[in-house]
Amino acid sequence: MFLVKLYASRLEKGTQKGRWKYKRSCVVEKKYVNVSDVEREMRLAEAEAEVEARVAGFETHSEVYMAGVEARIASSEAQIASYEERLAETEARFEVRIAEFKGQIPISEA
Repeated sequence: MFLVKLYASRLEKGTQKGRWKYKRSCVVEKKYVNVSDVEREMRLAEAEAEVEARVAGFETHSEVYMAGVEARIASSEAQIASYEERLAETEARFEVRIAEFKGQIPISEA
């Protein structure tokens, strides 16, 4: 775009009319684009792709992390159930021993 404007401004000034007129027509027909615009678009596309890849990576990482958290929660719940079961057994044994100690149950029955 800059090239087209430059050639057009030189044509208006009247310098090197034929040469600049030819070059301007070539530029318009071939649609030359400023290199910095193309580079900017390419960098933008690369940055967008990188961001999308990072987001996908974070999503995958968070899904794996959450699966691990859920597994640990399930494991903890199983441990709690096991501890409650053992506690109930221990309480039952202590109740029997307390009854034996008080003389309510003969030792041979226990």
